[in-house]
Amino acid sequence: MHETLLAIQQQLAVVISQLRSVIPNDEPIGVAQANWGFAALSRADLIDGVQALIDRIEYEGCLASLRQVSRKPLHSNHFPPLPG
Repeated sequence: MHETLLAIQQQLAVVISQLRSVIPNDEPIGVAQANWGFAALSRADLIDGVQALIDRIEYEGCLASLRQVSRKPLHSNHFPPLPG
């Protein structure tokens, strides 16, 4: 996978750890702050969104690697000799 994508994944993992440390529980944020003007998102909802980005980067990075492998030409020495 490209080094930029790896760096982005690492930073997103840092965001997840910060969300876990800053938000004390999984209660919806609007309820926890006693403010109905906030979105009713919980810590788990925020973490799931960030994790979905990490998973998507991983998936797309794997696809890109497969595309590069499939473009390489095959040489005759890649196959063992057939019997008979």
